Formats: sequence, C-alpha cells, structure tokens
Amino acid sequence: MIKMYSAFTEEADDAAAAISELEGALAGGGGLLAHSIGLVHCHQDFVTSGVLRAISEQFAFPVVGITTNSAANDAGYSAFGLGLQVLTSDDVRFEAGITGSVKGNPREALAPLVGRICGGGGEPAKFLLAYAPLIIGQSGDSIVKAITELSGGLPVFGSLPISDEADFADSAVLYEGEAYLEAAALIGFFGEIDPVFFTIDVKDENILKTDALITRAEDNILYCINGMPTAQYTESINLAAAGGLESLLSTPFVLDCPDGARLVRSCFSNGPCGSAVLGGDACTGAKVGFAVTEPKDIVETAAVAAERALLSKGGRGAVFMYSCAGRIWSLGMDDMAEIEKVRSLLLGQMPFFLAYSGGELYPQLAGDGAVINTMQNHSLVVCVL
Repeated sequence: MIKMYSAFTEEADDAAAAISELEGALAGGGGLLAHSIGLVHCHQDFVTSGVLRAISEQFAFPVVGITTNSAANDAGYSAFGLGLQVLTSDDVRFEAGITGSVKGNPREALAPLVGRICGGGGEPAKFLLAYAPLIIGQSGDSIVKAITELSGGLPVFGSLPISDEADFADSAVLYEGEAYLEAAALIGFFGEIDPVFFTIDVKDENILKTDALITRAEDNILYCINGMPTAQYTESINLAAAGGLESLLSTPFVLDCPDGARLVRSCFSNGPCGSAVLGGDACTGAKVGFAVTEPKDIVETAAVAAERALLSKGGRGAVFMYSCAGRIWSLGMDDMAEIEKVRSLLLGQMPFFLAYSGGELYPQLAGDGAVINTMQNHSLVVCVL
C-alpha cells in the first residue's frame, strides 16, 4: 500500500519560508518507508524564483511534476501555490527519470528512459505516471503513442503542464528542481499495487449528437466531417459562423472511435483548407458530437468523480486527479468551485491532489480488455491507488 503525505505553500519568493511550511506539514504525516518519491504541482513563479530548486534539494528522493495554473491537496489550494505530495511505501517501488527533447521525434528521445524503467528483465511496472511537455504545434498523442509502444502497452496516466501565461510558453515539466519545456518525465510504479483509473468528461445530455463521421483527419488536424471541410460542416449545423472555428474553444468535440475509445477534444484554431486544429489527435471514422458545458456541469462532474474515488477506496491510499485547464476557464469568476467541491468530499476521507492540466493522459480499456492510452481535453482523469 502507498501512503501519501501532503503539504502546500504560497511562499514563491522565500525559499526558507516555503521549506519550513512544507516540512512542518509533512512532519505530521508520519515517517518515510522503504521507497519514496515526491510529486509537485506549482505556479511557474516557484520555478523562476528558484524556490522549487531549493525545495527539491531538501529531499533524498526525486521530486517530479508540472507547472499548473491552480492546484489543491489535503493541505491547501491556490492559483499561485505549490502542492507537494510525498508517496512512500514498503511494498511499492518507484523509478523515475527525464528524457531529452521529445520535439519532432518522441520515440527516439523516450526509448532510453522507457527501456531503463521497463526493460530490466525483472518485475514489470504496473503503470507509468507520465508528464509530457506542452509543445505548441505537436500533438501530445505522439508522445503517448511512443510510450505505449516502447513499454509494451503499459497503462499511462498523467498530464501535460499548463501556465497562466497567454501563450503557455513557460508551461514546464519539473524534475529535481529544474524546468523542462521539451522533455518528458516518467515514473514507473512496481509492486503490490492495484490502481483504478477512470475519467469524467462531459455529460451525455450536454452532447449534441449527430450522425456525422470524421472522413479525414491527420494527427490533430481535423480536415473533414461527412466529406465537408470542418468549418463548412460546423456552419451548416449552426454551430459556428463561417470560418469561425476559434469560437468553439469552449465547445468540446466528442469523438467515438472505431476501436471503442472516446476522445474529447478542444478546438484551438482554424487550420488549413477549412480544417480545425484540435488539442489532440482526431480519428478518421469516428462519430463526432459537440458539447456545451456550464459552470454547474464542471462542479457536478467533479462531485461524481470524487464520490466514485471513495467507492474505489478498498485498500487503496491516495487519489490523483488532473482536470483540464478548459474546465477551470469554464468556471469564470468562481474558478475555485471545482477544487472546493472535491475538497469538501475527499478531505479527511482519502489523501488526494487535484491539479489543472494542459492535456490529460488516461488509460482506457477496450472491449477486449486491451489498454488504449489516450490524451484527453476537457476531462477530469482520476487514479486511485
């Protein structure tokens, strides 16, 4: 079993104060067991000030994570804070590492690290916790696919980073106090562990269901629906004005793929020839619908996720949650509503964290039981372990 101890600080400019606050919170959790690792989610100011590096240097085990525009755990929550979770266990082992740049050729960059974690010939990992970089113009699915192929199909759970800057340029993967804009970090979990994965995305009643099929897509460029350019099709059903695909940023595309996977995609912008640039890969042959979400939908689905996590507790000891940054943007002025709902249900019941994400990595199960690792948008992904 894994124990998880949590700490939180907003001291982004004072390393000594931040370390004191974190150590004080962790001291109340209990001692470390045979194997430990730290997970961190923080505002980018902790990186630029050097406070994250100072915090990471306090521990004898790796501290791995992402930048985020809001985070929460048992110890606190904030849009400008740092949440630290220490996982420790006698019967679960952790092995972590960081790649070189995955831009352009993720498989080549990932192969040495995945080989080290998964190719030792001993006990296989149960799953991989993955933090992939947010690289504008490169779909995160290429990284997920490479990890899946190189690992022999292990479940992959995790997140891309996000920041509160308009261009997301300082969204970073964090490893041992350093920020990486193009590298991926992986943590293999080995031993006596039985993780439960699930996702909550959009309510079925909020989906405008159509008989439409994606007839042409390449990576994250959705060219044609029902043989029509995407811009023309969405205009034909009165979903977007002519050429105005940017207006669909808060209208998730819901794709039901031929292999059984359900993908939820954000539309970031217009692409070439009336196409749409999505937040992840599209799927030729998928049925496509469109969803409209309101703030109450975000809060209600978060409650469903937290309640389901509690039902999955059994002998498990922690809840990991990554929520799409699009969900917090949909909340408007009440941007802490999802976090506050989750805390109201999980605080004192199970150790947990929730961090906002630039892309949610989640292992779905196909009808034949095979693992389909996907990157989602507009989703809340959960791991109970």
